Amino acid sequence: MRAIAKAKPELINGGSGSNAGTGGTDSGTGTGGAGGTGGAGTGDNSNTQPSTTTPTPTTDKNAVFSMTNAEIGANSVSADSGSVVLVSAKNVETRADAADWSGMVVNDGTFKAVKTSLPNGNTIAGRFIRVDNLLVGEESSTIIFPFKVFAGGTTGSVAIVISMLSGSPVAVGNAALSEDGLGWIAYPSNGFTINGVLPKSTNLLEFNKWYIGMLTQAKSIDAVRFGTNHVANVWRNLFIGESVEIATGASSSEVQAKYEALKTKYGVV
Repeated sequence: MRAIAKAKPELINGGSGSNAGTGGTDSGTGTGGAGGTGGAGTGDNSNTQPSTTTPTPTTDKNAVFSMTNAEIGANSVSADSGSVVLVSAKNVETRADAADWSGMVVNDGTFKAVKTSLPNGNTIAGRFIRVDNLLVGEESSTIIFPFKVFAGGTTGSVAIVISMLSGSPVAVGNAALSEDGLGWIAYPSNGFTINGVLPKSTNLLEFNKWYIGMLTQAKSIDAVRFGTNHVANVWRNLFIGESVEIATGASSSEVQAKYEALKTKYGVV
């Protein structure tokens, strides 16, 4: 039986806020995993806030990123409506990219995807994925996203996905690496599901395999991040696949239908 990481999970209330996504220690294991993302080497515990420079979208409360017209190698992807933008952001703007960084948008066989990149010490930047300028009021919203986890990055608990308001966490879906480095585990938190069920920290999940994640919150949000926490100092090595969606005000049956469509598209069983 494979060993499971001992990092203590944080049970996060999807409607509460400030204690989400703080995460553990850096492993320095490199990217590993077939098709893993760019940057290799050790993580970065810098508390330096990432740059807030992004393309200038209008605000919106719903966004679908089919990535149909996304250019391979680009560092931003507009929503189908053009209202908001998925952006690859550095944790420290002045640091260089990893030598093998070739842009956020990649072709993963059947699907387009956007990826993170791991930092290396104090010289190589980490890159996470974010969308800002959301306009989500006091109503339920759900982030529905296909994703893959690869080896490398922070060993302890790190956000796969985190929703935010004014720079503070609202809800989070956390994951950690197993102790033997051969897989990963997800932690339970309110509103977070993987393949339609609440995660269990005793279940070992596979690298380089598509899963469908959902994060639901009943509180206002204005931003979403993938692959890091709210201060960008811990890291998860990810692909986020095409057709990621931020749906606001959808009924539970509508959200379920969106999930089922993605499940079919990505061959999730």
